[in-house]
Amino acid sequence: MRKKMFLILMLMLIVFMLSNFSFRGCMAIEEVNTPPAIPSNPTPEDKSSDVSMKPTLLWESSDPDGDALKFDIYFGTESNPPLVESDLSTSVYLPGSLEPNTTYYWKVVAKDGKGGETEGPVWSFTTEKRKNIIVAVGGSEGIFIFDVSELSNPKLIGHFDTDGEAGDVQVSGNYVYVADGWNGLAIVDISDPTKPIQVGRFDTPGYARAVQLSGNYAYVGDSNSLIIVDILNSENPKQIGCLKGVSWTHGIFISGNYTYIADGGHGLIIIDVSNPENPKKVGNLNLKEMTYGVYVSSNYAYVTAGSSGLFIIDVSDPTKPSLVRHFDIFIEAMGIVVSGNYAYIADRSHGLIIIDVSNPENPKKVGNLDIDGSANDIYVSGNYAYVADGSNGLVIVDITDPTNPVLVTDMLRLTLYGVSGM
Repeated sequence: MRKKMFLILMLMLIVFMLSNFSFRGCMAIEEVNTPPAIPSNPTPEDKSSDVSMKPTLLWESSDPDGDALKFDIYFGTESNPPLVESDLSTSVYLPGSLEPNTTYYWKVVAKDGKGGETEGPVWSFTTEKRKNIIVAVGGSEGIFIFDVSELSNPKLIGHFDTDGEAGDVQVSGNYVYVADGWNGLAIVDISDPTKPIQVGRFDTPGYARAVQLSGNYAYVGDSNSLIIVDILNSENPKQIGCLKGVSWTHGIFISGNYTYIADGGHGLIIIDVSNPENPKKVGNLNLKEMTYGVYVSSNYAYVTAGSSGLFIIDVSDPTKPSLVRHFDIFIEAMGIVVSGNYAYIADRSHGLIIIDVSNPENPKKVGNLDIDGSANDIYVSGNYAYVADGSNGLVIVDITDPTNPVLVTDMLRLTLYGVSGM
C-alpha cells in the first residue's frame, strides 16, 4: 500500500515537473517594438530659399523592425504648423500652389502601426519672389507669359494653347482666367510660368468675350448673358448666377456691389451683384454707339466706343447713370485704364492716348504715343503701361510723365488682343 502511494506521489511529481517545464519552454517571449527612425534629409533643404511656388516635399525615414510606415504631415506659415495630412503611405507630399516670397514650416511624424511614433524636427523654406509677370492673349494662339523684370528686355517664358479664341484675360495669384470664345472660361495654373497647365474650364452657354474677377468669383460675359462662376476651387469652377439679356459684352468692370458692362450697341449696363446668385440689372445708358471698354473710378464710368471716342458717365446713382461728357478725338478707342488723374486708352492705329480726367466734365488729351501696331488693350502698373498691340506684339511704355510717354520696348512676331498682370 505504501509502495503504491509512493508511486502515485512520484507520478504526480513527474507530471507537475513536466507541465512546469512545458509552460516555461513554450512561454511567449514579449516582442519589443522599436519606433521608426527620425525623419531626415528633407527636400527642399531646411532653411532653403528661392523655392518653387509649387514644390514637392520629400524626406527619408525607416523602421528598425522593417515595419511599413505611415506619415502625418504638418504644414503652414506658422512656426508650429498644423496637421494637414494623416496616414500618408509615401514619403512625398505635394502642398499645391504656394504664395511667393513666403516662409513655410513643416514636419513629419513617422508611425509604424504598432504604437511606435517618431516626430521629426520642424523644417522651413522660403518660396521664390514673384516674377514680374505679364500675361497676354492671342486669340487662337492661346496665352503668352512674359517676364518683365528687365523692362528693356522682356522675355517670353511661357505659352499655353487654350483651344479656343482667347480674347480677354485676368490674373489672380497663381492662376490665369481666360475668356476663350466657344471654349468658355479657361483656368490656367502659372505657379511655374515656364510650364503653364490648364486646371479648370467652365463651358459658358455662348461665346465668352470678357472676364473680370472679384473675390472668389469670375464674371464672364458671353454672347448670351453674364455668367457668375465660383472659382474658389479653380479645378472645379461652378456657375452660381446668371443674367440673360446681356449679349454684346466687350468689357466688364466691378466696383463694390455693381458690375459695369460695355455691352456693344446696348451702351453701359449696370448690374447689382450684391447677391451673386441673383444678379439684377438696375441701370442702363444707351449711348447709341458700339461700346468696347469700361473702367470705373470714383463716381464715374469711362466707356470707350471705338471711333466715337470716350463717354464719361456719372454713376453716383447706379440706377440712374447720366452722361457727363462725350470726348471724341480717337481713331478707335478700345481698352481703357484709369489711374489717378489720367485715362490710358488703347486707340488701335493711334497707339496709346492719355487723357487728363482730373475734371471729368472737361477732359483733355495730354499725351500720345504711336506704337505702330493696332492697340487693343492696356494694363497699367506703376509707371509703366503694357499694351497688347495687335501684330506689333507686347509694347511697354514709360508713363512716368503722362504728357511725354516713352517707348521702352516692344516684342514683335506675336499678335495680341488682351493683356493683364500680377
